[in-house]
Amino acid sequence: MKVLAISAALALWTTAVNADDLYKVDAQLTVSGNKVGAFTTELPAGAFSKFENTQHRPYTASLAVKDNKVTEKVEKDLATGFTLTSTAITTTDGKVLFTYAMDYSRLIKMTRKPVAGTNEFIDLPETWEIGHSGSVLFTDGVPVTQSGGNSTDQWELKMTVTKI
Repeated sequence: MKVLAISAALALWTTAVNADDLYKVDAQLTVSGNKVGAFTTELPAGAFSKFENTQHRPYTASLAVKDNKVTEKVEKDLATGFTLTSTAITTTDGKVLFTYAMDYSRLIKMTRKPVAGTNEFIDLPETWEIGHSGSVLFTDGVPVTQSGGNSTDQWELKMTVTKI
């Protein structure tokens, strides 16, 4: 319990000491060698930043049918693209602790299936998605790359955090 209290006090002190710090964040996501998202922002210490470059597409997810008539139609929203949420603080040794969560999705295909007994269709989206999060200890201005993927698609997230 004593260790927990000391850790909490140290965390609060570190945040308070660095509350006026400001960071420049550069991030770029490539998938299979193609740049799919990039941004630059200024981020105050301890604040959260959200970059979002998404597209939204409505689709018919389901239908309720009675006596060959549609009684209910459920529309959903398919969001595809790149999102990065982050925060940063300066540690007591002068490095920058950058915590982030990244999501990327793309539509591979949208299959339309007819609904028996009607002139209606439902849509079946097939997507490819990445979800990745972590914390990185940056030396001021030195780029860091996180990567992953599978045998057909590789992704790479390049980030630089600089105290300004």
